[in-house]
Amino acid sequence: QLLFDAEDDTLAEIAANLAFGKTHMGKGDGRIQPMMSPHACDTHTPATMAALAAAAKELGTGLHIHLSQGGNETDAVRKLWGKTPTEWLESFGFFTDGPVCGAHMTGLDWATDAPILAKHGAIYSHCPSASGAGNGTQPYPEALAAGLKVNIGIDTHSNDYLEDLKLAGLYG
Repeated sequence: QLLFDAEDDTLAEIAANLAFGKTHMGKGDGRIQPMMSPHACDTHTPATMAALAAAAKELGTGLHIHLSQGGNETDAVRKLWGKTPTEWLESFGFFTDGPVCGAHMTGLDWATDAPILAKHGAIYSHCPSASGAGNGTQPYPEALAAGLKVNIGIDTHSNDYLEDLKLAGLYG
């Protein structure tokens, strides 16, 4: 119920973020490329996901999202909408209008989701220090084995990209 109670405010935030993106698109000699980046699938309703998909399409820069960042998110989306987060994104057309960068993917259903992600060229954003150095890993080797595109992201207290590159190599 909380999702639906927040829907109007979330739709207003999406509209404001789209306006910001359109205002600043291409600034800095073309280096500024705003993109829609909602938190995760379990924090949205069908109406807000549709609005995000339309905004992402209008900006043309794709989507960055925490995607199946844990089993709880995947379970919640399945319970609410009858699909995995990846399947839910696909149902809104997110993969057709720009890249989708999904962070973490710890709760991904590899049998269901990996083929969808690979087919659409989605990018797995591996954040090797997200849980702190030495505190386990995300499914980086699995993503590589599934043929997913991979980048190294920063989503933590550490903004040391070289350290994250080193950890990704060690974890991989």
